[in-house]
Order: sequence, then C-alpha cells, then structure tokens
Amino acid sequence: MRADCRPCKTQSERIYSFLLTWGIHMTRTLSIFITCTIAITIALAGCGAEQEETKADPMEAADFSTTLATLACDKIFDCCPDGVGILQNAATCQTLVGLMISNGITTAINADQLDYNSQNAGDCAVHLETSLPSIACADFSADSYDPFHNSDHGSAACLAVAVGKVQAGDSCAAGDSQNAFACATGLTCGSDNTCVAIAEAGSACEHKDECIDGTYCDASDTCAAPLADGETCTDDEQCQSDTCDTGTCAATNMCE
Repeated sequence: MRADCRPCKTQSERIYSFLLTWGIHMTRTLSIFITCTIAITIALAGCGAEQEETKADPMEAADFSTTLATLACDKIFDCCPDGVGILQNAATCQTLVGLMISNGITTAINADQLDYNSQNAGDCAVHLETSLPSIACADFSADSYDPFHNSDHGSAACLAVAVGKVQAGDSCAAGDSQNAFACATGLTCGSDNTCVAIAEAGSACEHKDECIDGTYCDASDTCAAPLADGETCTDDEQCQSDTCDTGTCAATNMCE
C-alpha cells in the first residue's frame, strides 16, 4: 500500500477535487492533432472550407479564471440546487474556485513557466458557455470529463488555452508546493516537484496525476484501468465512478 493512500473522500471533498482537476486539466495538454475527420463541437468551418471562424474577444487570465469558475459552479448548482457539502451557494463556489485557478495560472505566468493564449481563452469560454448546458450532470461530475485536452469535450481553443513551459526534470515547484500548471505538453508535476512524463497504462507511477487520463496509480505503483461499479475497492480513485462506497465501486450522485 502506498503512503499516499487515503480514506474515501466525502462528497464535498470529491467535488472540490473535481473542480481543482478542471484547473489542472487546462495545462496538462496532450499532443492531440485535430483533423477534418475529427468532430469538434465548436463552430469551425473545417479544414479548407471557405467560411471564417467566429472569434470571441480575447480574455486575460484573471477574467478567464472567473468565467471558468462561474460556468463550473453554475453547472453544479443547476444539477444540485441545494448545494454540495461546503458549497452551499454558487457565489461561495465561484469565489473559491476562481481564486484557486487564478492563483495557479498567475504563479506560473509570473515565473515564466506558462504560455497563456488570451484569444484561445476567449474562444474556449464561448464554447463552454454553449456546450455545458447540454452536458448531463452524471457526465459533468465524472472524472473523465475534461474539456481542456479531450477533443470530445472541448474545442481546439480549449486544448490550447495554457501550455506549460517547464521541461522534464526541471522544477515545477511553487514555493513549498507543486504548480501543476507549469509542466510542458505531455508532462505532469511529479511527487518530487519536477516535471515527469505522463505515464501510459502499465507504466510505473507514484500518484494518480502521473498517469494518463482513464487510469489510476494502483497499489503496485502501476497505472491501471479503473474498476467498474460492483468491484471491490479501498479508495475512490480506484473506481471508474470515483466512488468507493463501503468497499465497493458505486455510481456517483454528485449531490449527496
């Protein structure tokens, strides 16, 4: 058993973790190549088409952080009108999440660890404003929902809002903690606060964030496929649903 194994999270902790993951996903961009045959969900005219793409106004990092927090929190309270755990109103949610995302991005920009694209941020915000209302609550709360490097969820602009500049082996520390926003494409901030390659399924790992999306770091320190509902578990991160309920992976109700 790894030293970082922890008890099952409360629902409020799970939602907070999910919102933090949204912020981290903005800069943990994989090398995804968008072609004419890939269906993306913004109003692109397509490769070689005559029409022009409509551009939104550029959005600076602080405004994008606020917008992102507002969209995420509005969706949470649309799904859960009575709130979730400590998040009892949308205003509190927006303030906490906005600061969390903004601080991470701003720290990385000030340390010259991050390339931030304000035009992509504006275009991404428009895409999320359009697409989020149609996302099912169960899909929105799932660990796999990631508009920042999954082209099935996000737009080309969302995939390129912020890209870390720190290379493999270099420090991704921010003071005494990690800055998950700092690492370059294909890398993540490892347990020793240096950027390491995102591990493929079957590769060695020390914690979940080192594993490619759709896997977790299991008790043998290997990136493995998550467990389906009904399978035996000891920790939320082992489950595809991100919910280990009294030793069994179970469907998640994000409002409980």
